[in-house]
Amino acid sequence: MSYAEYAKVKHPQLYEYRLVAGDEIVDFLGVKHTNDPQDPIFQHIKDKLDNQKPDLIIVEGMPSINSQSRKDLQKRMPTLPDAELIQRYGEAFYTAKLAIDRGIKVVSPEPSDELAVQYIEQQGIPRDAIFAQRVSALIAQYDRTQLKSNIEAYVAPYLLEMSKQFKWDDYDFSLERFKVIHQEIFGVPYQPENLSFYKIASDPVPWEGKPYGLTNKASAAWGEYRDRYMVEQLQKYLNEFKKLLPGKRALT
Repeated sequence: MSYAEYAKVKHPQLYEYRLVAGDEIVDFLGVKHTNDPQDPIFQHIKDKLDNQKPDLIIVEGMPSINSQSRKDLQKRMPTLPDAELIQRYGEAFYTAKLAIDRGIKVVSPEPSDELAVQYIEQQGIPRDAIFAQRVSALIAQYDRTQLKSNIEAYVAPYLLEMSKQFKWDDYDFSLERFKVIHQEIFGVPYQPENLSFYKIASDPVPWEGKPYGLTNKASAAWGEYRDRYMVEQLQKYLNEFKKLLPGKRALT
């Protein structure tokens, strides 16, 4: 399904389904990103884990967990009350911690940024637009957090990691660079007070009545590559595990 086709589909959130083939089970839990401890999705996630007792839990956006043992992950997990953990890190991190606490293996089958970016460039999207999309997505992510510092402090570590992962020699991965190319990419100056602007700018779905430019196309290309990669990984996991609980954001 293309993103244009998806824009015409109406489905509920929470988006949930089960696939069964013999004794193999995949439970899919699609939720919106949230850092609100009062959101009932967190109790639903907890109940899902305890009732289904999956052999493997798959979460998005946390590839660093793949190279660490359960013992190391337990040591590194912050000892915070659930409410503060959710406010800081959101639903994927919360799900991973529940899995680790229960002795369930958890993985995050993310493709490397380098390969994803190569794919996007092959679609004819320039580097400035790719960079602008990633920064816009970070600003939209910042807007969801409930324990805010400031935008510059929030995006700084992500920009540093981006500079290592993208393998773009001599490219300036800075918020100042983003501000410089902002007018060219979006047609307006940088506007940190208008955080919802960046959610729209990084949305891969061409919703009717909303602008859709290069950064949206970059986001769609990133999602296409990432989805194919994750399905391939899911197929591999089914060779080893029988009951899987993948979780991924339903596109909004």
